Amino acid sequence: MATLEGGKAQVKLQLSTRQPDIALSEDTGPILVETNLRRFALSTLVNHLLGTTASPIPFDFLINGNLLHTSLETFLNTHGISTETTLQAEYLPAFVPPRHVASFPHEAWVSSVDVLSSTSKLANANGAVEPGQAKILSASYDGILRVWSSTGSVLATSQPTGDGRYIPAVKAARFVSPSLIASGGFDRTVRLWRHRESARTLDLAAELHAHSAMVLGLDVHATEARLLSASADKTAALWSTDPDHAPKHSENTTSSSSLAGGSAAKRQRKSPSTINSNSSGGKAPKQLAPLATLAAHTDHVSAACFEP
Repeated sequence: MATLEGGKAQVKLQLSTRQPDIALSEDTGPILVETNLRRFALSTLVNHLLGTTASPIPFDFLINGNLLHTSLETFLNTHGISTETTLQAEYLPAFVPPRHVASFPHEAWVSSVDVLSSTSKLANANGAVEPGQAKILSASYDGILRVWSSTGSVLATSQPTGDGRYIPAVKAARFVSPSLIASGGFDRTVRLWRHRESARTLDLAAELHAHSAMVLGLDVHATEARLLSASADKTAALWSTDPDHAPKHSENTTSSSSLAGGSAAKRQRKSPSTINSNSSGGKAPKQLAPLATLAAHTDHVSAACFEP
């Protein structure tokens, strides 16, 4: 065991990584370091060797498969390792702990959350979202959709559906585009909502009828104007998100097509929701039918998604 002046213990450290973009040169041999060093000091050492001190990368260290949480001295004593041993230390970028930015309070359980940002597929396919201008969509058991800014301000809300005596919970919600939102919940109906930047409310554009039990999940295709819904009625449904070109719903309509085997389920008989006319911009929401019903499951369909 080598010592420095003052009696400080040292140990040899062989640094390595599995990531080629942050690897040291092959001729970097074992380095003699003081055993009182901790992760931060070792991270600073690696950044110095990489020449990244101007924009340092925080690193974690694995020694003999164990993450280093203490000083090297404590690690050696805990694992019964001699300072005469050359330690094989693998370094890797550390995960920075999350930082609280904002809270988004609701009056009931939050059932679904979606984010529209400058890096999301929907933003790239349907119109740019400026960096730092991300929108957050939440659905709640209070029956209301809310669009938030990333700082926690409410940008827009929906009017609750139902007849006033009963407000059905919203179970799932997704951004379809920067100006269109889909939702579904306990009243068995999928809805499309228009989101206008200048308005504080969401306008109900269309109601989509096919399910005979609650809607449990939604997924959106970023480029094909298509929506999938999953339901407790043992089916999934495929929809067009373009209200002007989607099939129209009627009281006695039955499914026109069925996929993945199984018989087509009879459509839910339903009249338009009793809802404040202001929520649909003064116009009655369109009543739409699915493009296809997928009816092969023997129990609740909890989720559906498009192939990436």
